[in-house]
Amino acid sequence: MHRPRPRHVLLVSSLAAAVLALTAPVGLTVIGRMTAEPLPADFFGPATVTTDGHGDAGAPASRSILRDPVGVTRTPPDDVPTTPGTTDAEAPSASPSTTLDPSGAPGAPGPTTDRPQPPTAPPTTSAPPETTPPTTSEPRQTTPPDPRPSREPTTPAPSPETLPEPTAAPPRTYPGPSTTGVPRGTKLTRHDGDLTITQDGTVIDAVDVRGLVKIYADDVTIKRSIVRGRPVTQQSYLVQISEDANGTRIVDTEIYAAHPSHLIKGVVGSNLTMLRTDVHDVIDQLSTTGGGVHVEASWFHDNLHYASDPLHGGGPSHDDNIQISHGRGFRIVGNRFEGSRSASVMIVQGPSGVSDVHIEGNLIDGGACSINLAESGRGAIAGVSVVDNTFGTETGHPHCAVIRPASTQVTHRGNAFTDGYEFRLTDGG
Repeated sequence: MHRPRPRHVLLVSSLAAAVLALTAPVGLTVIGRMTAEPLPADFFGPATVTTDGHGDAGAPASRSILRDPVGVTRTPPDDVPTTPGTTDAEAPSASPSTTLDPSGAPGAPGPTTDRPQPPTAPPTTSAPPETTPPTTSEPRQTTPPDPRPSREPTTPAPSPETLPEPTAAPPRTYPGPSTTGVPRGTKLTRHDGDLTITQDGTVIDAVDVRGLVKIYADDVTIKRSIVRGRPVTQQSYLVQISEDANGTRIVDTEIYAAHPSHLIKGVVGSNLTMLRTDVHDVIDQLSTTGGGVHVEASWFHDNLHYASDPLHGGGPSHDDNIQISHGRGFRIVGNRFEGSRSASVMIVQGPSGVSDVHIEGNLIDGGACSINLAESGRGAIAGVSVVDNTFGTETGHPHCAVIRPASTQVTHRGNAFTDGYEFRLTDGG
């Protein structure tokens, strides 16, 4: 007489079949290495995580170089294959789309929760809310530091101009934890190791990346995702965009170093759009290698800072929210910048020149001075406008919103301090 199998035997058989089905993953895979240092396994199988909103193969690559703003050139390996990509709408959907699973099987959409109202700007008679200061502990890395000196100039002591613009800070709302990063309830698929993208039009959606992201293709979108990084032994970026890659978009995404170090930075590249992005716990949060950069409705905060940084000869870290040193065409609109010690927006005139920088409608605080323009002996920076921004009072030099050489003209109007202090440009000599 035939007896049916016990239920637990059927369950074990089903699980074994599922494991076999996952032995040949397709879709998102780790493809190649930028350095010779050891990395975790390329893929340990799909795992899903539901975020609370914050923190918790083809042809060889044709892209040639990846340059950071201090002149380091990295050459991708010749054997980097192509990551298959998909197309999707650029703007996030009202409800979560199908989760991209490395096995090729769609995951069930996670629940969604409406975001609460964003925080309001502080009243005109008080300073903005304090943020937790970055750690000042010594770096934990034991590898020899990069001997290259910083190209960032030291902020000169300001001497105020007599160009008052008495305007109180207007009541506004600004980006914060409820309006940036991964929307609450998004179901994430975990990806262990670096993610190298060489296929034009690739969309990375709802992925928890436990490694670095390296982009060598056009029109790549990262949305509703977290990039946490990994331990590094040389200066690295969590998201690295090749110099000849165009049209990168980072939307509703959180970028931070889960393994803090004086060697780790946030995003580097050009021809880039960042929308509703939360960047924190890195040294420099956005470094540009060229123009065509648009940052909007994003929150950059809590920079890593070391009182003794080996990359700066044992002196303090030079950490910025945004660092611009090359190119033309920068739009920085409606963001919230805080937590830097050097500058919120550092603009340095590089060999190829910087021009056409528009900074409007942001809440900006921190730094020795919040916006620092330095000509570096290469002449004036052309086309800089600073309009309708609200400046906080947590700067190294009191009420130093914008410091620039007298030869660099800055168009400004509608700017104000949170405490009602008269806005003025500061002459940096």
